[in-house]
This record gives sequence, C-alpha cells and structure tokens, in this order.
Amino acid sequence: MMEEMNKWLSAHKQLCVITGIFGLLVSPFLWPVFLAVIIQSLSLVIPVAAGLFFYEKFIMKKDKEETNENDDDNKQQKKHADARKVHADAEKTEDLPKNHEKGSETVNFDNQEKQARCRAQAAIWYENEGFERIQAIRKTLESENRNRFSVNREGICSISIGKRKYRRVGILKGYPFGQTEVIREKLKKDGFITSMGCNNYLWISW
Repeated sequence: MMEEMNKWLSAHKQLCVITGIFGLLVSPFLWPVFLAVIIQSLSLVIPVAAGLFFYEKFIMKKDKEETNENDDDNKQQKKHADARKVHADAEKTEDLPKNHEKGSETVNFDNQEKQARCRAQAAIWYENEGFERIQAIRKTLESENRNRFSVNREGICSISIGKRKYRRVGILKGYPFGQTEVIREKLKKDGFITSMGCNNYLWISW
C-alpha cells in the first residue's frame, strides 16, 4: 500500500506542490470566514442558553410556587366544602324525623278522610236504594217460606237450594262491598240479622 502511495505521489508531484502553494496563499483569506461562522454560532447559542437558564431558574420556580399555592387553596376550599356538607347532612338528618312524622300524619289524615267518605257513600246507598231492594227480596222469599239470603262481592243475592247449590234471587246494584260493616249496622237497626260467611259473603236473615 505504501508503494502504491509513493507511486501516486511521484506521478502527481507537481499537482501536490501546486495544491500546497494554493492552500498557503488562500488560507489567510479563509480564516476570517471560519471565525465569522464560529462567532455567529456563539452569538446565537449564548442568548438562547441564557434565556433557557433564566426561564428554568426564575419563571418555572415562580410557576411552581403559584401552583403549590393554588393546590393549598383548593385543599382549604375542599375542606370547607366538606365541613359545610357534613353540617348540612346533620341538619337534614335532624329534620328528617319531623318531616317523616309530618308526612305520616298527612297520610293518616288522608286515609281517615277517605274512609269517612266511603262510609258516608255506603250509608247514602243504603238509605236511597239498598233498603228498598233488600225489602223487595225479603217479600219474595217470605212467599216461599224462606228467611235468609246471601250477598256476594258484586251484590248478587242467592239462596241455598241444596248441597253446594244456589239460586239467584236478585241483585243489589251499586252494592258497597268494602263497607260491609256500615251495611250491617244499618240492617241491624231495621231488624235484620246479619253474619259473614265464607268468601266474605254477607248473609241476611229475619
């Protein structure tokens, strides 16, 4: 390899001399260019580095302090909010029995009022048409020597004609099944005898 290099240098000896002379002549003119490039690079790098240093040293530190202060404020606000919530829940719990008691009283009053209306309607039904219909059925059965009949939920009146056999003898339209006790009280005052049979049938006798 050295021999090849020596051969190449011998063959291009004049070219090497010319190139060396050209480099010596031109180098004084190129150094200012290299220095200008280096100085220009430093003039750009130094301000950027100084700016980054200042940003990290002061601005980021300030932002971090503000963030910590905000976190502390948020924690304090959260604590106050939790305290207010606990206080509100406690007040709500204290008021709950009162409200519950008040609601229960309202429901009981409504139920009593509804029951009173139903009893009054049952009494009105008996006075207006119930008594007359029962009397008509009674007269029909007395002609057959019978003294009792039953009334079911729908107001259908029947008599027993054998074991588990019944015959329909009439119907009490608008019969208030849910207010049987009111009807029994009214019938008792009018001289009837009543009793409750299976399936909540009302038995009327005389």
